[in-house]
Amino acid sequence: MALQGLAFQSSSNLGWGEAYLAIDNNTNPNLLYGSCSQTTYEFQPWWTVDLRRGYLINNVTITNQMSNQKSLLSGAEIHVGEDIQGYGIYNPICAIIPLMSSGETRSFPCGDIYGRYITVVIPNRSDTLTLCEVQVAVLNMPGIMTYR
Repeated sequence: MALQGLAFQSSSNLGWGEAYLAIDNNTNPNLLYGSCSQTTYEFQPWWTVDLRRGYLINNVTITNQMSNQKSLLSGAEIHVGEDIQGYGIYNPICAIIPLMSSGETRSFPCGDIYGRYITVVIPNRSDTLTLCEVQVAVLNMPGIMTYR
């Protein structure tokens, strides 16, 4: 569902790493190929997608960038909810991202939390947030799972 959404992030370098690149349906984890979103180095960077209406969120799948560093997403939180206040960082937590390998794609179950906004934030520290793809699996109707 993220492909149909509108993406925003706390900051970006002009012409590089724009928010929509994390929902462009390209999972290439190489930042240099231009398919990853990236904020500038800042305190508590965040990225949000507005799905344009509420859904039961089954899981969120994230592709980490290729890097020599251990895990740039370690400790990041995935929030799901209906409130855009703080760009979604006050919504319920779906998952906290553990150590992820360079270029790894991993799904995080959300237990069918209802929400319109999916937010990834690196809380309480200064860092750069890079997401090479964010995919959202929703439950449209009882018993029917939709992946996009």
